[in-house]
Amino acid sequence: MRLGNWYADPQINIFLRGKGTFKVTGGIQRFSGQRTIVATLGCGEKLKVPHYKVKSGHALKVYKDGKLVINQVPPPLN
Repeated sequence: MRLGNWYADPQINIFLRGKGTFKVTGGIQRFSGQRTIVATLGCGEKLKVPHYKVKSGHALKVYKDGKLVINQVPPPLN
């Protein structure tokens, strides 16, 4: 699981690879309007989500198989 660099207003690229059920909350994907991403990946599968927007001051949370594995607040806008 990897999060790309924060940029813009604030946005991040999300790259998930591995086996398990992943859930990403805390934002809104710019193009689909989707606020929560849920994906079940098998061995060798991957999911890339570009331009996932997170509301300023909100935490981006990533769960794997129901367990919180990343809890990160975007940096303040300059």
